[in-house]
Amino acid sequence: MPRATRCLAALLVVVVGYGAETATAQDLAEYYRKLWFRENAERILERRGMRVEPMDADHLVSDSDSIRWKLDLAPLLERRPVNVPLIDVSSLAAVRRLERPVYEDRFARIPRSYLGSNKIAPMDTSLTIELRARMEYAFGTPTVLLGDYQTSQRNQEHIQFEYWFLVNDTIPLIVMDVNGPFERGLVFATHAQYRELLPDLKQFFSRRVTAIERRRHFADYYYNEADGRWYVTGYNGSRFVLRRISRPNLDLGRPSPEMLR
Repeated sequence: MPRATRCLAALLVVVVGYGAETATAQDLAEYYRKLWFRENAERILERRGMRVEPMDADHLVSDSDSIRWKLDLAPLLERRPVNVPLIDVSSLAAVRRLERPVYEDRFARIPRSYLGSNKIAPMDTSLTIELRARMEYAFGTPTVLLGDYQTSQRNQEHIQFEYWFLVNDTIPLIVMDVNGPFERGLVFATHAQYRELLPDLKQFFSRRVTAIERRRHFADYYYNEADGRWYVTGYNGSRFVLRRISRPNLDLGRPSPEMLR
Protein backbone atom coordinates (compact mmCIF):
# COMPACT_ATOMS: atom_id res chain seq x y z
CA MET A 1 0.00 0.00 0.00
CA PRO A 2 1.43 3.41 -0.94
CA ARG A 3 2.55 5.59 1.91
CA ALA A 4 -0.03 8.33 1.10
CA THR A 5 -2.88 5.81 1.19
CA ARG A 6 -1.75 4.46 4.58
CA CYS A 7 -1.71 8.00 6.01
CA LEU A 8 -5.23 8.73 4.77
CA ALA A 9 -6.58 5.51 6.27
CA ALA A 10 -4.96 6.31 9.58
CA LEU A 11 -6.50 9.76 9.56
CA LEU A 12 -10.02 8.32 8.95
CA VAL A 13 -9.59 5.94 11.87
CA VAL A 14 -8.67 8.81 14.13
CA VAL A 15 -11.66 10.91 13.00
CA VAL A 16 -14.15 8.04 13.35
CA GLY A 17 -12.74 7.14 16.72
CA TYR A 18 -12.99 10.71 17.88
CA GLY A 19 -16.67 10.90 16.75
CA ALA A 20 -17.50 7.68 18.58
CA GLU A 21 -15.83 8.92 21.74
CA THR A 22 -17.75 12.21 21.68
CA ALA A 23 -21.17 10.55 21.05
CA THR A 24 -23.28 10.84 24.21
CA ALA A 25 -25.92 8.55 25.64
CA GLN A 26 -28.52 11.20 24.75
CA ASP A 27 -27.51 11.03 21.08
CA LEU A 28 -27.88 7.27 21.07
CA ALA A 29 -31.27 7.43 22.80
CA GLU A 30 -32.53 9.95 20.22
CA TYR A 31 -31.22 7.77 17.39
CA TYR A 32 -32.99 4.65 18.68
CA ARG A 33 -36.19 6.60 19.38
CA LYS A 34 -36.35 7.79 15.78
CA LEU A 35 -35.56 4.29 14.52
CA TRP A 36 -38.32 2.76 16.70
CA PHE A 37 -40.82 5.38 15.50
CA ARG A 38 -39.99 4.79 11.83
CA GLU A 39 -40.26 1.01 12.10
CA ASN A 40 -43.60 1.19 13.92
CA ALA A 41 -44.95 3.72 11.42
CA GLU A 42 -43.98 1.41 8.54
CA ARG A 43 -45.76 -1.54 10.19
CA ILE A 44 -48.94 0.53 10.78
CA LEU A 45 -48.98 1.76 7.18
CA GLU A 46 -48.47 -1.78 5.88
CA ARG A 47 -51.39 -3.01 7.99
CA ARG A 48 -53.85 -0.11 7.43
CA GLY A 49 -52.73 1.34 4.12
CA MET A 50 -51.41 4.80 3.40
CA ARG A 51 -54.49 6.62 4.82
CA VAL A 52 -54.95 7.13 8.56
CA GLU A 53 -58.53 6.98 9.83
CA PRO A 54 -59.64 10.44 11.06
CA MET A 55 -60.49 10.83 14.72
CA ASP A 56 -63.65 12.51 16.00
CA ALA A 57 -63.16 16.16 16.89
CA ASP A 58 -63.23 17.04 20.56
CA HIS A 59 -65.38 20.05 21.49
CA LEU A 60 -63.53 22.45 23.79
CA VAL A 61 -66.13 24.08 26.02
CA SER A 62 -65.65 27.71 27.05
CA ASP A 63 -67.72 30.39 28.73
CA SER A 64 -67.92 32.33 25.45
CA ASP A 65 -68.60 29.37 23.20
CA SER A 66 -69.85 30.81 19.90
CA ILE A 67 -71.30 27.52 18.65
CA ARG A 68 -72.90 26.27 21.86
CA TRP A 69 -76.32 27.39 20.63
CA LYS A 70 -75.95 25.12 17.58
CA LEU A 71 -74.94 22.12 19.64
CA ASP A 72 -77.92 22.63 21.93
CA LEU A 73 -80.20 22.89 18.89
CA ALA A 74 -78.79 19.86 17.04
CA PRO A 75 -81.11 17.22 18.63
CA LEU A 76 -84.14 19.36 17.76
CA LEU A 77 -82.99 19.71 14.14
CA GLU A 78 -82.44 15.96 13.84
CA ARG A 79 -85.95 15.18 15.08
CA ARG A 80 -87.70 17.87 13.01
CA PRO A 81 -89.75 16.52 10.07
CA VAL A 82 -89.21 18.14 6.69
CA ASN A 83 -91.00 21.50 6.19
CA VAL A 84 -92.08 21.71 9.83
CA PRO A 85 -91.11 25.11 11.34
CA LEU A 86 -88.81 25.32 14.33
CA ILE A 87 -91.18 27.72 16.07
CA ASP A 88 -94.93 28.03 16.35
CA VAL A 89 -95.66 31.76 16.60
CA SER A 90 -98.55 32.28 19.01
CA SER A 91 -98.14 36.03 19.57
CA LEU A 92 -96.47 39.03 17.95
CA ALA A 93 -96.37 42.24 20.02
CA ALA A 94 -94.97 45.52 18.68
CA VAL A 95 -92.82 47.64 21.00
CA ARG A 96 -94.15 51.22 20.97
CA ARG A 97 -91.79 54.18 20.84
CA LEU A 98 -92.64 55.18 24.41
CA GLU A 99 -91.79 51.65 25.55
CA ARG A 100 -88.39 51.64 23.85
CA PRO A 101 -86.28 52.52 26.95
CA VAL A 102 -87.68 49.47 28.73
CA TYR A 103 -86.49 47.17 25.94
CA GLU A 104 -83.17 48.83 25.04
CA ASP A 105 -81.04 46.01 26.46
CA ARG A 106 -83.21 43.41 24.82
CA PHE A 107 -83.07 44.92 21.34
CA ALA A 108 -80.44 47.63 20.94
CA ARG A 109 -77.59 46.01 22.87
CA ILE A 110 -77.79 42.39 21.78
CA PRO A 111 -75.50 40.45 19.42
CA ARG A 112 -77.62 40.29 16.27
CA SER A 113 -78.02 37.79 13.47
CA TYR A 114 -79.49 39.09 10.21
CA LEU A 115 -81.55 37.73 7.33
CA GLY A 116 -82.23 39.69 4.15
CA SER A 117 -83.78 38.82 0.80
CA ASN A 118 -82.18 35.42 0.37
CA LYS A 119 -85.15 34.01 -1.57
CA ILE A 120 -87.70 35.42 -4.01
CA ALA A 121 -90.84 35.93 -1.93
CA PRO A 122 -93.71 38.46 -2.12
CA MET A 123 -92.22 40.62 0.63
CA ASP A 124 -88.77 40.60 -0.99
CA THR A 125 -90.16 41.95 -4.26
CA SER A 126 -92.42 44.61 -2.69
CA LEU A 127 -91.28 48.24 -2.46
CA THR A 128 -90.07 49.02 1.04
CA ILE A 129 -92.19 52.18 1.19
CA GLU A 130 -95.28 50.09 0.38
CA LEU A 131 -94.45 47.69 3.22
CA ARG A 132 -93.84 50.66 5.52
CA ALA A 133 -97.33 52.06 4.82
CA ARG A 134 -98.91 48.70 5.66
CA MET A 135 -96.85 48.33 8.82
CA GLU A 136 -97.77 51.87 9.88
CA TYR A 137 -101.41 50.85 9.58
CA ALA A 138 -100.99 47.58 11.51
CA PHE A 139 -98.35 48.51 14.11
CA GLY A 140 -98.19 52.30 14.24
CA THR A 141 -95.03 54.40 14.14
CA PRO A 142 -91.72 52.45 13.99
CA THR A 143 -89.99 51.87 17.30
CA VAL A 144 -86.81 53.57 16.04
CA LEU A 145 -86.75 56.33 13.41
CA LEU A 146 -83.86 57.69 11.37
CA GLY A 147 -83.73 60.76 13.59
CA ASP A 148 -83.12 58.57 16.64
CA TYR A 149 -79.86 57.32 15.12
CA GLN A 150 -78.73 60.81 14.14
CA THR A 151 -79.29 62.30 17.60
CA SER A 152 -77.78 59.42 19.56
CA GLN A 153 -74.41 57.74 19.87
CA ARG A 154 -75.57 54.93 17.59
CA ASN A 155 -75.44 57.21 14.51
CA GLN A 156 -76.24 54.46 11.96
CA GLU A 157 -77.21 56.57 8.97
CA HIS A 158 -77.77 53.58 6.69
CA ILE A 159 -80.69 52.31 8.81
CA GLN A 160 -83.87 54.22 8.01
CA PHE A 161 -86.18 52.72 10.65
CA GLU A 162 -86.68 49.72 12.91
CA TYR A 163 -89.77 47.96 14.22
CA TRP A 164 -89.19 45.96 17.38
CA PHE A 165 -91.40 42.97 18.16
CA LEU A 166 -91.62 40.36 20.88
CA VAL A 167 -92.47 36.91 19.51
CA ASN A 168 -94.20 34.60 21.97
CA ASP A 169 -93.44 37.16 24.71
CA THR A 170 -89.72 36.28 24.80
CA ILE A 171 -87.97 36.30 21.40
CA PRO A 172 -86.82 39.69 20.04
CA LEU A 173 -87.49 40.35 16.35
CA ILE A 174 -86.24 43.47 14.58
CA VAL A 175 -87.60 44.42 11.15
CA MET A 176 -85.71 47.25 9.45
CA ASP A 177 -85.13 49.23 6.28
CA VAL A 178 -81.44 49.56 5.37
CA ASN A 179 -81.63 50.48 1.68
CA GLY A 180 -84.17 53.28 1.51
CA PRO A 181 -87.90 53.59 0.83
CA PHE A 182 -87.79 52.85 -2.91
CA GLU A 183 -85.72 49.70 -2.65
CA ARG A 184 -87.44 46.37 -2.09
CA GLY A 185 -87.92 44.12 0.92
CA LEU A 186 -86.83 44.43 4.53
CA VAL A 187 -84.06 43.03 6.73
CA PHE A 188 -84.83 40.83 9.74
CA ALA A 189 -82.72 40.39 12.85
CA THR A 190 -82.89 38.65 16.19
CA HIS A 191 -80.62 37.71 19.07
CA ALA A 192 -77.75 35.56 17.80
CA GLN A 193 -78.89 32.64 19.94
CA TYR A 194 -82.14 32.48 17.93
CA ARG A 195 -80.52 32.71 14.47
CA GLU A 196 -81.89 29.33 13.37
CA LEU A 197 -85.42 30.68 13.89
CA LEU A 198 -85.01 33.65 11.54
CA PRO A 199 -86.31 31.96 8.35
CA ASP A 200 -89.47 30.85 10.15
CA LEU A 201 -89.94 34.25 11.79
CA LYS A 202 -89.53 36.01 8.46
CA GLN A 203 -91.99 33.68 6.75
CA PHE A 204 -94.59 34.26 9.46
CA PHE A 205 -94.12 38.03 9.38
CA SER A 206 -94.21 38.13 5.57
CA ARG A 207 -97.57 36.36 5.52
CA ARG A 208 -98.86 38.76 8.16
CA VAL A 209 -97.83 41.94 6.32
CA THR A 210 -98.72 40.88 2.78
CA ALA A 211 -102.22 40.06 4.04
CA ILE A 212 -102.72 43.70 5.15
CA GLU A 213 -104.74 45.44 2.46
CA ARG A 214 -104.87 48.94 3.93
CA ARG A 215 -102.17 51.62 4.20
CA ARG A 216 -101.73 54.46 6.62
CA HIS A 217 -100.42 57.87 5.59
CA PHE A 218 -97.07 58.78 7.11
CA ALA A 219 -94.16 61.17 6.61
CA ASP A 220 -90.52 60.58 7.49
CA TYR A 221 -87.00 61.62 6.58
CA TYR A 222 -84.77 59.60 4.30
CA TYR A 223 -81.00 59.97 4.14
CA ASN A 224 -79.27 58.72 0.98
CA GLU A 225 -75.83 57.70 2.14
CA ALA A 226 -74.53 57.38 -1.44
CA ASP A 227 -75.04 61.05 -2.36
CA GLY A 228 -75.18 62.50 1.18
CA ARG A 229 -78.59 64.09 0.58
CA TRP A 230 -81.75 64.33 2.65
CA TYR A 231 -85.30 63.71 1.50
CA VAL A 232 -88.79 63.78 2.90
CA THR A 233 -90.69 60.64 2.01
CA GLY A 234 -93.96 58.94 2.85
CA TYR A 235 -97.49 58.16 1.79
CA ASN A 236 -100.08 60.94 1.63
CA GLY A 237 -103.13 58.73 1.30
CA SER A 238 -103.11 58.57 -2.49
CA ARG A 239 -99.48 58.35 -3.62
CA PHE A 240 -95.95 57.80 -2.41
CA VAL A 241 -93.70 60.84 -2.16
CA LEU A 242 -89.95 61.42 -2.28
CA ARG A 243 -88.71 65.02 -2.35
CA ARG A 244 -85.22 66.37 -1.76
CA ILE A 245 -84.76 68.81 1.13
CA SER A 246 -81.94 70.48 3.05
CA ARG A 247 -80.72 68.78 6.22
CA PRO A 248 -83.64 68.87 8.69
CA ASN A 249 -83.61 69.62 12.40
CA LEU A 250 -84.03 66.08 13.69
CA ASP A 251 -84.57 67.28 17.25
CA LEU A 252 -88.07 68.32 16.15
CA GLY A 253 -89.06 64.73 15.32
CA ARG A 254 -90.80 63.47 12.20
CA PRO A 255 -91.74 65.85 9.38
CA SER A 256 -95.23 67.23 9.13
CA PRO A 257 -97.60 65.37 6.75
CA GLU A 258 -98.13 68.72 4.98
CA MET A 259 -94.60 68.35 3.57
CA LEU A 260 -95.89 65.51 1.36
CA ARG A 261 -98.24 67.81 -0.59
